[in-house]
Amino acid sequence: YCFDVGLNDNGVMILANTKEQMFVEKLFSLLKWDIASTRFKDVYDMYFLIKYLNAERLLILINKVILNNKGLDINNIADISKHLYDIFSNKMYLNNLNNPKFNWINIETHTVTNSIIEFLNSLNIC
Repeated sequence: YCFDVGLNDNGVMILANTKEQMFVEKLFSLLKWDIASTRFKDVYDMYFLIKYLNAERLLILINKVILNNKGLDINNIADISKHLYDIFSNKMYLNNLNNPKFNWINIETHTVTNSIIEFLNSLNIC
């Protein structure tokens, strides 16, 4: 693990990424690696994080990290949702994602994947 450590008059501070940053980093990795991604636990992490995210801060990070990335052919939230739908529809990827060792929240995979896509689609109206 790598932490940013700061020191002030009150002692040592350990700085951690925001929930929004964690979500976007996991999303970016999945979009970048597509069905070749092996970070299946990240999908369940993203689902878990959804209820704690600030939509405004999340959209800023999505724009900065994903939509402004010239390496991805993604221009808007609808493109992200479509790309995720394609990944989550791939039988090989889904077979790996369904492995119980990755599903630490013990929620059905289709509920997790559909909820992530629905959540991202809801940002499109914000």
